[in-house]
Amino acid sequence: MICFSDHIVVYAVGIMNTFGAIPGFIGTYISGAILESTGNWSLMYAVTGCVCITGWAVFGYFGSGEPIV
Repeated sequence: MICFSDHIVVYAVGIMNTFGAIPGFIGTYISGAILESTGNWSLMYAVTGCVCITGWAVFGYFGSGEPIV
C-alpha cells in the first residue's frame, strides 16, 4: 500500500469532493431548464434514466470487484 503524507491527501480529497459536487448543481440547473422549457416531467426522468444507464454501463465495462490492496 502506498502511504501519502497528510498535506497531499487533503488536496486529493478536496479535488474529489469538487468533482463530486459539480453534478449536484449542474444537474439541478439542467432539470430546471428542461421543466421550464417543456413542462414535461417525463422528459426529465428520461434524461435522468439515460445518465444512470450510461453510468452503469461505464462502471460495468471498466469496474471490477477485485480488492485494490
